[in-house]
Amino acid sequence: MKKRKFTTKFKTRVVLEALKEVSPLSELAKKYELAPLKLVIVENPKLALRGSVNF
Repeated sequence: MKKRKFTTKFKTRVVLEALKEVSPLSELAKKYELAPLKLVIVENPKLALRGSVNF
């Protein structure tokens, strides 16, 4: 199985949606086809927006 690579644009979209807290992280994980544990919000969201956080 080939490892998926995510663009900064994709990561930004996911992080911003998670920060809005409109839906549970489990729903976001399902929507974006990610493992729920990958959606851990870092203490400093700016790191995720700069692309420093790996999904």
